[in-house]
Amino acid sequence: MDSRTTLRFAEDLVNWYWQHGVFRSGDFTLSPVDWLRPLYEATTWMQSALPARDQKRPAMAIWGPSQTGKSTSISAYIDGKSPLTHDLSTEGTGTGLHWEGGTPFRFMAPLVENVDQLPSHMARRVLNPFNKGADGSSCLTRFTAGSLEATDNRTHVRFPGHPVGLQLVSRKDLWHAIARGYGSECSGPGGKQTRWDLPRFRAELERFKKQYNATLPRLGPEDPPRDRKAFERLLDFVEILQDLASVQEKASNFYELAANREEWEATLRQLLQEPVLSRSSELTELFVARILWDGVETIGHYYTELVEVLDSFTGPDGRWKGKKAYCSLEATALFLNMSAPEIALEKSHSDPESTEGHIHYLIRNLQWTEEDGAILVGCDPAMGGEPIGEDAMFFSNLQSLVWELTVPINLDHLADQPFTEDPKKPNAFKDFLATADLLDFAGVGNDSPAEQNKLIVDPAHARELEKKGTPPPKEAQMTPYNFFAKVLKRGKTASIVATYAKRLNIDGFSIFQGVRGHPCPNAGQLIQGIEFWWKYNLPEFYQNPRGKCPNPLNLVLTWWSQQLNYADDAKSRGMYDGIKRIVDSLGILRDPDIVETFAIHYHNSPDKGAKVVHDFSPGSERYQTLWTIKEFKQQFGGNISRKSFDAMVTDMLTGGAEFFFLTSRDQMRDTRLAGVDNRLTRIDERMEELQSMLLQLLREPNLFPEKRARDTRKEHLQQARAAIRAHRDELPDRNMKDLNFRFRELLSIRAETLEQP
Repeated sequence: MDSRTTLRFAEDLVNWYWQHGVFRSGDFTLSPVDWLRPLYEATTWMQSALPARDQKRPAMAIWGPSQTGKSTSISAYIDGKSPLTHDLSTEGTGTGLHWEGGTPFRFMAPLVENVDQLPSHMARRVLNPFNKGADGSSCLTRFTAGSLEATDNRTHVRFPGHPVGLQLVSRKDLWHAIARGYGSECSGPGGKQTRWDLPRFRAELERFKKQYNATLPRLGPEDPPRDRKAFERLLDFVEILQDLASVQEKASNFYELAANREEWEATLRQLLQEPVLSRSSELTELFVARILWDGVETIGHYYTELVEVLDSFTGPDGRWKGKKAYCSLEATALFLNMSAPEIALEKSHSDPESTEGHIHYLIRNLQWTEEDGAILVGCDPAMGGEPIGEDAMFFSNLQSLVWELTVPINLDHLADQPFTEDPKKPNAFKDFLATADLLDFAGVGNDSPAEQNKLIVDPAHARELEKKGTPPPKEAQMTPYNFFAKVLKRGKTASIVATYAKRLNIDGFSIFQGVRGHPCPNAGQLIQGIEFWWKYNLPEFYQNPRGKCPNPLNLVLTWWSQQLNYADDAKSRGMYDGIKRIVDSLGILRDPDIVETFAIHYHNSPDKGAKVVHDFSPGSERYQTLWTIKEFKQQFGGNISRKSFDAMVTDMLTGGAEFFFLTSRDQMRDTRLAGVDNRLTRIDERMEELQSMLLQLLREPNLFPEKRARDTRKEHLQQARAAIRAHRDELPDRNMKDLNFRFRELLSIRAETLEQP
């Protein structure tokens, strides 16, 4: 069977089970653990992997702490030479985001020393917002090559006024995101979260059973032993538990849960067979909340609101169910702006020309309509659609539910030579996008996860602190904005990376890390994310990470000036110490035997201190001193890494970004030409394994009962009896006695009544 046929067969087999197989009993019972569970695992994997297989273009993911310059590296290429017009109707004309018939738009506001000098309408014409150091977004942004015509290698822009593809989370994604965000950002009931190990988990399951078993209705002879919706949610929960238990971080609440693999798997098998969970989706949800966020009512309240909003759009009766959704660029910028919920919930919009006023305008006019079977989301009052953003909480919930935004770039608008200062320079980002997609993951937080920074989720705990004279500050209070900006944003960041790694959507990874300031306090999240990618994409390398990563893995170090400017003494061998301290925090991700190291600096940034004041060009005294430092030589000793560093200190226009994108383009091409390490090849190999597994499920003993001889005589007698019973009250006793006599004569055959042969 081909892949699509295999998937349809698996989906049909799932439906057959819930229509018929669930009622089988005795020797014909199909195990929910050994038969139904692998069937679901195969089906759900194919449902996510086959779209990844259809993704013909390779994809490079970029990730790292917030404010490391990921967006800055591509802004000059996308915006090109589009001038600052100070006119809302023309701002962003001719950029890579602008499509004929659509709204002109910029990727970033022009770099100026004082952002207050920019026109306030930039809030409505810039895709990547400047939030003065705050997080930019909480979803994945896929940049891809677009086209107004349908072509094989480009995304078809069906609606120029709404070019951006929109995808919302699933309920499983939401569970995972809240669990990760709660674990890292919240203090827990009474100020303490539950640390789950196997005995504690089993004890909680037993308590739950005792509390709710009696609430289950008694099964009748026609009732199935389990409910489809409950079992499917239970399977999702088991998958999330497995992911959380695999996180090798001692601070994780689930770190000790799978210490004994055999006992842990036995517990999961028990979980899938518990009637209290597999018969009631409501009880499943209740147990999930107890485990993933300690049943905290405050978190549960936000979760319930999020689910209501999600179901209203993509649920069983959702208005967008089964339809593709597309956003205008204004709506896209609104969804990407993590400051928008704060403005909606807490800040005044009395001045319509202020940044806040423009954000409130967009939220107030956020609406959707349907056209040619597609959902269009925009902020133009002339759309005449159904409002979706007037309520601040509803908008904040919807923004939090955005999972992926696919942004097509108009390559025809990207100049081949975008820099007037050097007309010979190529458009490296255009060359990259002609070959591959760029997956921009939301950055991990730059603030410390220390206890004093965690959100107080328990009102009783907050009151206790107030009595002690130490009330929690505003940044530690569980306000709606703090929930969206911290719990959900941070949780989604980790969850999205894990999900896309499992779906085999990623051909290569580039980790961006700034070398100014301090080491990333959440570097563990980056390490876990890459290890998760290895686990599902390169399992052999995951078990033994030695030598270069078989798929491209790059460490991109940015913002060099602050550290390099300390080198007043050209012969000081300590000039690399500050950078080394930051790089070392990345653990295995800084190992030059595994990663390729790149250097990028934005020499033209108006940021104070962005200029490298000393000469580090190749051959200079400071350059020569750097190469005598053991740690620097190890990090940049490879051929590609050395060329990258040289480009960073000599290329004053792109600061090494050109070299990075051209090299990444070549990496993506080479990856597609690779053999066993090709992502598409691995998907095909996995599909063959699943086809064999499905055939094995069909060989289940007693799946197909043996045929028995048909007793038509018995069937006819049963039909006659049913007919007599149906009309019994209508027949006189004499007729009934006559029928009785004739049946006895027919069925009670005696030897003396038979004629002798």
